[in-house]
Amino acid sequence: MSQRRKVFFFEKKKQETFGGLPRTRRLAGQLNKLGQNILRRPLALAAASIALYGALMLPTLAMHHFDLSDFVVAGDRYVDAAQTPTKLMIRHNSDGYDGQFYYRMAVAPFSVAPHAGGVMFDKPAWRMQRIFGGLLAWALSLGRPAAAPAALFAINLAGLGAIAAASVMLCAQTSLPAVLPLAIVLWPGFMVALTHDTTEILSEAFVMAAILCHVRRRYPAYGLLAACAMLTRETTLLIFAGLIAYDAVLAWRKGRSWQPVAIGALAMLPYLAWRETLLVIWPEPPATGSVTHDLGIPFAGGIKMLLDCVTGARAWASTPMKNDVLRAIVLPTAAGILAFCVIVARCVPGALRRGGALAGLAASWLLIAVLMSLLKASGPWIDPAGYFRAFTECYVVGCLLLGSAGWRTRHPRSLAVTGGAMVVSVWVYCTIQLRMM
Repeated sequence: MSQRRKVFFFEKKKQETFGGLPRTRRLAGQLNKLGQNILRRPLALAAASIALYGALMLPTLAMHHFDLSDFVVAGDRYVDAAQTPTKLMIRHNSDGYDGQFYYRMAVAPFSVAPHAGGVMFDKPAWRMQRIFGGLLAWALSLGRPAAAPAALFAINLAGLGAIAAASVMLCAQTSLPAVLPLAIVLWPGFMVALTHDTTEILSEAFVMAAILCHVRRRYPAYGLLAACAMLTRETTLLIFAGLIAYDAVLAWRKGRSWQPVAIGALAMLPYLAWRETLLVIWPEPPATGSVTHDLGIPFAGGIKMLLDCVTGARAWASTPMKNDVLRAIVLPTAAGILAFCVIVARCVPGALRRGGALAGLAASWLLIAVLMSLLKASGPWIDPAGYFRAFTECYVVGCLLLGSAGWRTRHPRSLAVTGGAMVVSVWVYCTIQLRMM
C-alpha cells in the first residue's frame, strides 16, 4: 500500500472514529448556552426549579401511591384518625413531624380548641406563631380539609419557583454572579421542607422578595413582605433586624433616609402582636421546643452530633444497613454546612468594606450565625431534617453575602460536585426517612 493510500485510510478511519466529536462539542455548547439563558431569566429558572423538584418527588410519592398526605408526616400521638375530617396517612406509635401542626392550621387556622382537624398541638403558642403558611393553605384549599395536603405541597412547590425568580432578579439588580440563584434554589433544606410540609420554602420566598424590594427602594412592599416572612417563620426576624441596624447606621452617619428603618420596624409589629396574643390565649409559655429550649453552649450541639455519629453513640435508624447509610450522609453534610459558615464568616469584613445594596446582610448573617452556634444536639442538630431546616436563613443570606463580597472559588467543579452530592444525599435521606416512618 502506497504512503498516500495509507494516509487516506488513516484519515478516513479517524473520521469514522471521532467524527461525532465536533457534534458532541456543539451539543455541549448549546446546552451550556441554554443553561446560561435559564439562569438569566426569572421565569425560566422558576419553571426549571419547579419541574426539577417535582420530578424528585415522584419516587417518594409513588412509594405511597401518590398520597400527598404522606408529606404531612402525621403521628398518632398528636393526630386522632377518628377525628380527622379527611383521610390522612398516620404513623403508628409516632410523634410525627412539624407538618402535622401546619396541616391543622391549614384545616382550622382560627381554632383555639384543644383539638382541631383531628390534631392536637404539643405547644400551641409556639406552633401557631407560624400562622401564615397554614392560613395561605386554608385560603388556597377554599377551606376544604380534603384539599389541605395538596395545598401545602403546592404552596411549597410554587415557593421554590418564587425563590428562583426573585434570586435571578436580585442578582441582576446587584450584579451578582449569574450562577448564584442556582446555588440558592438547590439548598438541600428545601428538599426537607417539601417532603415534610414545613415553612422554610415559603418564608425564604418572602425573604428574597423583601430583600429585592429593599434593594429597589420599594419600602412599603418591603415592609409587607417582611411581615409575611416573620409570620411564616419567626427566625427570619433576625434578617430584618440586621437590615434595620445597618440602615440606621447609614441614616445616622451618612444622612441617609430613615424610611427603611421605620418601615422595617413597623414590619415587626404584626409578628410581635400576634405572638403576644397567642401567649394571652395560651398563658403557659412552651416548656420544650422553643428557641430557648433548643439553645445551649456555643458550638457544642454540632460537635456532639458529629462525635456521636463517628463513634456510633447515636442510632440513626432501626437497622444496621440504614444506620450506616444515614451516618454516611450525616458526616459530610453537617461538616459541609460548618465549612460554609466558616467561609462566609471570613467574607463578612470584605462585604462591609465593599458596601453596596446587600452590605446590610452582613449584620443579618452575624445575628443568624450566633443563633446557629447555640443550637443543641437534642434540638435542631438531632438529624439532617432538623439541621438543614435550621440553617436555611444562614445559607440563603450567606450565599448573597458571598456574592456581594466578590468571593470566588478556585475549584468550581469540585464545589459543584460537592453541592450536588449534598442535594442527592438529602434526597436519599428524606426518602429513607419517610419509608421508615
